[in-house]
Amino acid sequence: MSSWGSYSFLYGPIVALAGIGVLIVVLRWGWQKNQSLIAKPVKRGAMTDYGMLVSCAKPNTVIEAEMQKQKLLDNGIQATVAITNEGPRVMVWPEDQSRAQNLLS
Repeated sequence: MSSWGSYSFLYGPIVALAGIGVLIVVLRWGWQKNQSLIAKPVKRGAMTDYGMLVSCAKPNTVIEAEMQKQKLLDNGIQATVAITNEGPRVMVWPEDQSRAQNLLS
């Protein structure tokens, strides 16, 4: 049996305290305000808040918007769903707008 010296009884508690210290640092970082790793809730905006994206469809529900978005993605058109003040909208780049509207009609 090897001997760690006369302070070997301290190694276990020191390792445990170091582990707890690491957990404290990680948890404090994860729970800081305005820097959470969890996505923020969706915020509604005006139609002009989406930069260069334009609306190509005005579905009644978010589920319908997601289905339309998936149809566009399957056909090679980049699309996203935006929750606007006027309801959900399927947004695309301006050069894809007419093609997207033809696919969804």
